[in-house]
Amino acid sequence: MIQRLEKAAASRSDDLAISNEQEALSFFQLLRLTEDWRERLSSYPKGTRLLISLPGGPSFLAVQLAAIEAGLVFAAMPHETPPEGRGKYLELFQPDLFLGDEGLSPQTVGKRADLPAEAAMLQFTSGSTGLPKGILVSKAQLTANLEINREHIQGIHPGPVFCPIPQFHAMGNAVVLEYLLHGIPVHLSNRFVPAFELGRITEFACRSVLASPNWFQLLLKLGALSAEKLPSLSSMTLGTASVDTTLVQGLRQAFPQAHIHLRYGLSESVGALTRLDIPPGKGLESRGLVGPPVPGIRIQNLPGLEEEPGELRAKGPCTCLGQLSSPERFERLDDAEGWLSTGDLASMDAEGRVHLRGRSSSFIKSGGHRIEPGEIEAVLRSFPAVLDAVVVGVQDPLLGQKIAAGLEVQEDWDQGALRRHCRTFLPPYKIPQRIQALSPFPRTAAGKPDLSKVRQHFEGTQGQTPRR
Repeated sequence: MIQRLEKAAASRSDDLAISNEQEALSFFQLLRLTEDWRERLSSYPKGTRLLISLPGGPSFLAVQLAAIEAGLVFAAMPHETPPEGRGKYLELFQPDLFLGDEGLSPQTVGKRADLPAEAAMLQFTSGSTGLPKGILVSKAQLTANLEINREHIQGIHPGPVFCPIPQFHAMGNAVVLEYLLHGIPVHLSNRFVPAFELGRITEFACRSVLASPNWFQLLLKLGALSAEKLPSLSSMTLGTASVDTTLVQGLRQAFPQAHIHLRYGLSESVGALTRLDIPPGKGLESRGLVGPPVPGIRIQNLPGLEEEPGELRAKGPCTCLGQLSSPERFERLDDAEGWLSTGDLASMDAEGRVHLRGRSSSFIKSGGHRIEPGEIEAVLRSFPAVLDAVVVGVQDPLLGQKIAAGLEVQEDWDQGALRRHCRTFLPPYKIPQRIQALSPFPRTAAGKPDLSKVRQHFEGTQGQTPRR
């Protein structure tokens, strides 16, 4: 992978390669820093485990590339994690070395599972539904993802990109590697300050933004996204499991001539499994449509749109080696034929495009109905005063589960008006019985809504008067 950086540095030596809030390096400077770290890390035996806690940006990337090239197993935890919160990452990974703001230090190692010899990187899951687990990938899988995306990246993204997704997150990490190692500058953000982030897009004349649907949704509601305010933007990519048509409609109104891309992937795969390209002037046909498989990825036969959805199973050169589910347990996640179960329910249309129907584990069973939370969340987010929403099932002796919605809202929200809005767009059995504004709105270190904390909140407030 360093060879790709060398190639980019040879043709774009003095051009800016990567930046964050504090640091910016050219391709040549990034290569020199990477080589310095490779020389330092090469003194450790192959298979040495390195855990870092650095802000996303030049130093993070240099250490990552150097560690992989030196044969170490690299992992990154959220930089803002306080010392007392590092335990869950240290305990799971059992690293030999830790690199943080205070420097590189050896660690005491306990009992731990043997990892596959080809393991190059451990990607922590977000922990949005509980404690994080570790997904292991090889250098060959990382390289295969670069090849799979080469034509798309070079054809659609001729200029700098901006990515506010943390680099320790699966998509944030994939974006940096995919674009920068194809010679495209990447500008990162490690804190959500809308005015600052929009200023960086303008400063570096970014041609594309790759972010979560929540990022785009919030900035649209703040009135911050438009072709007039961000004239350099020609492309937007939403990393997603499912996007509502109204969000794409809002982006299309703000940027009539931009290309909009939806990429669906998992921590268990490097990069995207499917991609949907929405050309200028077009919208999203239906919620959950995420497009056909990317080149090299196979999707096992799925039911048609009129049938009950089935579990989406994928196979290809980028699916992971397996999972470190506890310090002493490594397990493969694919079956004997190499098929990876994603946990997502999906259908496929006549054009070979995947339509996501929800997570098999997230459906709410209420009053005899099987309810997909994403549809309700989309309706809640379409209400002007709602910035974000999470819908969970809470145990109930009569219904089986009640539908509970935790919201991030603007100050002037009105629950009565929101319920009338829900009655307009949802059948009665899908309207949440409990709706509460949560302040602060619980999120994981990756910025995703923390489902486990939302569920714990509602389970701990059964029978209490909801906050307005």
